[in-house]
Amino acid sequence: MDVEFILLNKVDAISLRRPKGDKRIRIARPEQHFSFALINSQISLRKILSMSQVNPSHPSVVAFMSEAAKALGGVPLPAPKDVFQFAPGNAKVSNDLLNLALRGVKTGTTSWPLPNPRHWDVGDLSVILDGDCKPTALMRTTNFRECKFEDVTVEFVESEGEGGYEGYREGHLNFYKRDGSRFQQGGEEFGEESVVLCETFEILYPPKVGA
Repeated sequence: MDVEFILLNKVDAISLRRPKGDKRIRIARPEQHFSFALINSQISLRKILSMSQVNPSHPSVVAFMSEAAKALGGVPLPAPKDVFQFAPGNAKVSNDLLNLALRGVKTGTTSWPLPNPRHWDVGDLSVILDGDCKPTALMRTTNFRECKFEDVTVEFVESEGEGGYEGYREGHLNFYKRDGSRFQQGGEEFGEESVVLCETFEILYPPKVGA
């Protein structure tokens, strides 16, 4: 199916209904909790949400990748496998988490439910959007690990850069329980037995803040 990606402004995003026969996928602003993403022709969420295939040909993404390639020595870069935003729906938190990543403090992120299918792997590139949906950072995935939420290691929690172990657990439990209806698959409610994806990454561009 041919899919046309459209970036809606804040007003247009209030309604995501599409006319009969309109096969275009409307991409809402972060206030509506969406980003440039597509899984099985359905809008999807990424990272703190779920991960997905993307439209790497969006003009803003293409321009950013060109900028990154020049800064990294002029060598052509492969198209990103994903374009995502930390904590979509909350621009402040999204920017706070992005800043942690840019400073090298945050090198890990947790996802639930598990992305299925997952369209990227270790070594693949992704573009991170800021709170205004502007492409801001280029990252490369360095590792994946699937485990029950109760088995997430202290080492991985430290890579998240968002506080201590108990703070990590409380924050994610509250987040997924509060907004769980947006992420559930098959009616599953998030809890200790839920299987999460623990992903680590490195920022390739821009250079680390303070470096």
